[in-house]
Amino acid sequence: MIIEKNIKNLIFDLGGILLNIDFQKSVDEFKKLGFSEFGNILNNYWLNDFFHDFEKGLILPKDFRAKIRKMSNINISDNEFDNAWNAMILDFPSNRIETLKSLSKTYSLFLLSNTNIIHYDIYNADFSKQFSTNGLEELFEKAYFSHQIKMRKPDLAIFKLVLDENNLIADETIFIDDNDENLNAAILLNISALKIVSNSDFSEVLKKYIKM
Repeated sequence: MIIEKNIKNLIFDLGGILLNIDFQKSVDEFKKLGFSEFGNILNNYWLNDFFHDFEKGLILPKDFRAKIRKMSNINISDNEFDNAWNAMILDFPSNRIETLKSLSKTYSLFLLSNTNIIHYDIYNADFSKQFSTNGLEELFEKAYFSHQIKMRKPDLAIFKLVLDENNLIADETIFIDDNDENLNAAILLNISALKIVSNSDFSEVLKKYIKM
């Protein structure tokens, strides 16, 4: 991969890049509640418009829960549901956050995440508690969450939004993600794309291309 030397901006994905996630943990928790087929539904997550609409904030949490309850034919409380749904959310390794703080002295940092309001509430609270901040947004020039802006990756419009709102030049920007479809979309706009293995230390790859 060829990356322009004059890099000024870094756009980070969240899950699997800054925040460790494990989908199987949610599968296991729903199975304990009696929903043994949740794994099959989650396997189709990336192809399912229902999940996509939830990530775009087009479906309310109560309607999302109701839909899953109907699929499962089990009656569980909102708290039980959210605990199982949030089980996939793990931790923010402190070394990754320290790397971001260091990078922010040289580069403009942005966050671009496909997420949903249930997950957002839990990981933002966890982050604030762990690092004594008011939330993830403090680490970035601007943070973009799909459920807040009604768009999600890999739609080109979401990348254009980040570029246009912040007057970024694509050739001066690197997008860091663990999903090929998202990375390929960024490349179409001449944004340099850097793939990271999910839940690994992004700095080991990033330092090959920029000064850290």
